[in-house]
Amino acid sequence: MAINFLSKLNIGLGAGPADAKAPQAALQTNAAAPKHFQSDAFVKTQRPGTGFLTRPGVPAAAGAPSARVASDLNLGFQELLAKNPAMIWNTQLTPRTEQAIQAFKRGILGRSVRDLDLRNKTADAVRTELKNRGFKAEMGVIKDVQTGKPVINPVTGKPVPMEIWTHADGGMVRLKPEGDPTSRFRPQAHLSISVLYPPGASGHDFNNEAFKVDYKGNPLPKWATDARNPFNVASPAGKKFLDDLASQTHINLR
Repeated sequence: MAINFLSKLNIGLGAGPADAKAPQAALQTNAAAPKHFQSDAFVKTQRPGTGFLTRPGVPAAAGAPSARVASDLNLGFQELLAKNPAMIWNTQLTPRTEQAIQAFKRGILGRSVRDLDLRNKTADAVRTELKNRGFKAEMGVIKDVQTGKPVINPVTGKPVPMEIWTHADGGMVRLKPEGDPTSRFRPQAHLSISVLYPPGASGHDFNNEAFKVDYKGNPLPKWATDARNPFNVASPAGKKFLDDLASQTHINLR
């Protein structure tokens, strides 16, 4: 499935027009993907005031910077989002993230979450909505982003449950009906909408998530380092920018 998808996408992979060698090229691209995903290790940011995720720095992609260069250097998150959601993104992303964004915009990836508004819903209402849209559920647990081990509820002594709902087109919803009682930032019950790349990859591995999607269908960064924060991250404005981004990509349950 991933092979056919990547062959159909044919962007940013160094492939030319489709010919007899296309299936072999797609197979080679797909075989190399797991190694690339493993490089996307992630940790919780140590920046005070935000629970957003960051990852170790990666070399900038070769070539000219992305065309998504914002001249409005002092606009906050909501102002940038209202003016042009593309300006939220950093101008230099990994090739994998760029590929996923372009596929999403072209409607061949994650179409199931482009118009998925799950605000003001209970967990049961969310489950019904997702079932009606063709999503399938798997039970999982919240994992510590540094160790990969299950997060333990300090009250019950059990792992904190998480439902992973995925669609065949790569759309995904992580439903946390008990929230994360160990989190200082979002302990309440909530969910997040995102896109897997390639579709069919395991939703249990955070590295397979390409980006978040808000309730308006905007692709947004899952990493703090993928965002074009116009402020010093240690400043109040910089912290607010990341807090606003995290709030935009996470929805509290009723």
